[in-house]
Amino acid sequence: MIRPDLSIHLLADPYCEVYKFKSLVESDGELLLVDRYKSGGLRIDVFRLDEKEKKWVKLTNLGDKVLFLGHGCCFSASASDLGVANGNCVIFNDDSTDCELGVYHLDQGQVSPLSEYPDYFKLFWPPPEWILELHS
Repeated sequence: MIRPDLSIHLLADPYCEVYKFKSLVESDGELLLVDRYKSGGLRIDVFRLDEKEKKWVKLTNLGDKVLFLGHGCCFSASASDLGVANGNCVIFNDDSTDCELGVYHLDQGQVSPLSEYPDYFKLFWPPPEWILELHS
Protein backbone atom coordinates (compact mmCIF):
# COMPACT_ATOMS: atom_id res chain seq x y z
CA MET A 1 0.00 0.00 0.00
CA ILE A 2 1.30 3.48 -0.83
CA ARG A 3 0.66 5.94 1.98
CA PRO A 4 -0.12 9.66 1.50
CA ASP A 5 3.54 10.51 2.25
CA LEU A 6 4.44 8.14 -0.65
CA SER A 7 6.10 5.61 1.66
CA ILE A 8 5.37 1.97 0.89
CA HIS A 9 3.82 -0.36 3.47
CA LEU A 10 3.93 -4.13 2.87
CA LEU A 11 0.43 -5.55 3.37
CA ALA A 12 1.39 -9.18 2.79
CA ASP A 13 4.18 -11.27 1.42
CA PRO A 14 3.80 -11.82 -2.33
CA TYR A 15 1.84 -14.86 -3.38
CA CYS A 16 3.94 -16.41 -6.12
CA GLU A 17 2.16 -19.34 -7.72
CA VAL A 18 2.40 -19.41 -11.50
CA TYR A 19 -1.14 -18.47 -12.44
CA LYS A 20 -2.16 -16.95 -15.72
CA PHE A 21 -4.81 -14.56 -14.39
CA LYS A 22 -4.87 -12.77 -11.05
CA SER A 23 -7.67 -10.48 -9.89
CA LEU A 24 -8.21 -8.39 -6.78
CA VAL A 25 -11.77 -8.19 -5.49
CA GLU A 26 -13.21 -6.35 -2.49
CA SER A 27 -15.82 -8.31 -0.56
CA ASP A 28 -17.42 -6.96 2.63
CA GLY A 29 -14.39 -4.78 3.36
CA GLU A 30 -11.86 -7.56 2.80
CA LEU A 31 -9.38 -7.81 -0.04
CA LEU A 32 -9.51 -11.08 -1.99
CA LEU A 33 -6.99 -12.39 -4.49
CA VAL A 34 -8.49 -14.67 -7.14
CA ASP A 35 -6.16 -16.87 -9.20
CA ARG A 36 -7.27 -18.64 -12.36
CA TYR A 37 -4.99 -21.46 -13.36
CA LYS A 38 -5.45 -22.96 -16.82
CA SER A 39 -2.84 -25.70 -17.03
CA GLY A 40 -4.38 -29.17 -17.21
CA GLY A 41 -7.92 -27.84 -16.73
CA LEU A 42 -9.28 -24.75 -15.07
CA ARG A 43 -8.84 -24.21 -11.36
CA ILE A 44 -9.69 -21.10 -9.37
CA ASP A 45 -8.25 -20.36 -5.94
CA VAL A 46 -9.46 -17.53 -3.71
CA PHE A 47 -7.35 -15.97 -0.97
CA ARG A 48 -8.18 -13.38 1.71
CA LEU A 49 -5.60 -10.84 2.84
CA ASP A 50 -4.77 -11.21 6.53
CA GLU A 51 -3.26 -7.79 7.22
CA LYS A 52 -2.23 -8.65 10.78
CA GLU A 53 -0.27 -11.75 9.75
CA LYS A 54 0.77 -10.15 6.42
CA LYS A 55 -0.15 -13.18 4.36
CA TRP A 56 -2.76 -14.53 1.96
CA VAL A 57 -5.10 -17.15 3.46
CA LYS A 58 -6.74 -19.63 1.10
CA LEU A 59 -10.54 -19.70 1.30
CA THR A 60 -12.50 -22.88 0.67
CA ASN A 61 -15.95 -21.35 1.06
CA LEU A 62 -17.37 -17.94 0.13
CA GLY A 63 -20.70 -18.59 1.86
CA ASP A 64 -23.42 -16.48 0.26
CA LYS A 65 -20.93 -14.47 -1.83
CA VAL A 66 -20.59 -14.55 -5.59
CA LEU A 67 -17.45 -13.12 -7.18
CA PHE A 68 -17.68 -11.61 -10.67
CA LEU A 69 -14.50 -11.42 -12.76
CA GLY A 70 -14.64 -9.46 -15.98
CA HIS A 71 -12.13 -7.73 -18.18
CA GLY A 72 -11.07 -4.69 -16.17
CA CYS A 73 -13.94 -5.07 -13.68
CA CYS A 74 -14.26 -7.34 -10.65
CA PHE A 75 -16.80 -7.20 -7.85
CA SER A 76 -18.62 -9.31 -5.29
CA ALA A 77 -22.28 -9.57 -4.37
CA SER A 78 -24.51 -11.52 -2.05
CA ALA A 79 -26.50 -14.27 -3.77
CA SER A 80 -29.52 -13.41 -1.64
CA ASP A 81 -29.26 -9.72 -2.64
CA LEU A 82 -29.21 -10.80 -6.29
CA GLY A 83 -32.25 -13.02 -5.76
CA VAL A 84 -30.43 -16.20 -6.79
CA ALA A 85 -30.18 -19.47 -4.91
CA ASN A 86 -26.48 -20.29 -5.01
CA GLY A 87 -23.47 -18.43 -3.67
CA ASN A 88 -19.95 -19.79 -3.09
CA CYS A 89 -19.03 -19.40 -6.74
CA VAL A 90 -17.06 -17.28 -9.19
CA ILE A 91 -18.64 -16.07 -12.42
CA PHE A 92 -16.01 -15.23 -14.99
CA ASN A 93 -15.39 -14.51 -18.62
CA ASP A 94 -14.31 -17.94 -19.84
CA ASP A 95 -12.58 -17.34 -23.15
CA SER A 96 -11.21 -20.90 -23.19
CA THR A 97 -14.60 -22.45 -23.98
CA ASP A 98 -17.55 -21.76 -26.22
CA CYS A 99 -19.80 -20.79 -23.31
CA GLU A 100 -18.05 -17.40 -22.79
CA LEU A 101 -19.35 -17.09 -19.22
CA GLY A 102 -18.51 -19.76 -16.72
CA VAL A 103 -19.51 -20.49 -13.14
CA TYR A 104 -16.75 -22.00 -11.01
CA HIS A 105 -18.07 -23.81 -7.94
CA LEU A 106 -15.57 -23.55 -5.10
CA ASP A 107 -17.01 -26.56 -3.27
CA GLN A 108 -16.89 -28.81 -6.35
CA GLY A 109 -13.82 -27.46 -8.13
CA GLN A 110 -15.58 -27.51 -11.49
CA VAL A 111 -16.91 -25.13 -14.13
CA SER A 112 -20.41 -25.02 -15.59
CA PRO A 113 -21.71 -22.74 -18.34
CA LEU A 114 -23.76 -19.80 -17.07
CA SER A 115 -26.69 -21.00 -19.19
CA GLU A 116 -27.23 -23.84 -16.67
CA TYR A 117 -28.26 -21.22 -14.09
CA PRO A 118 -31.37 -19.41 -15.34
CA ASP A 119 -31.41 -16.93 -12.43
CA TYR A 120 -27.86 -15.80 -13.19
CA PHE A 121 -28.39 -16.01 -16.94
CA LYS A 122 -31.29 -13.52 -16.71
CA LEU A 123 -28.98 -11.06 -14.92
CA PHE A 124 -26.56 -11.14 -17.86
CA TRP A 125 -28.80 -10.87 -20.89
CA PRO A 126 -28.01 -8.87 -22.84
CA PRO A 127 -24.37 -9.17 -21.76
CA PRO A 128 -23.04 -6.15 -19.85
CA GLU A 129 -20.18 -4.13 -21.28
CA TRP A 130 -17.60 -5.52 -18.83
CA ILE A 131 -18.13 -8.92 -20.44
CA LEU A 132 -18.11 -7.70 -24.03
CA GLU A 133 -14.88 -5.68 -23.67
CA LEU A 134 -12.73 -8.81 -23.82
CA HIS A 135 -14.14 -9.79 -27.20
CA SER A 136 -14.18 -6.38 -28.90
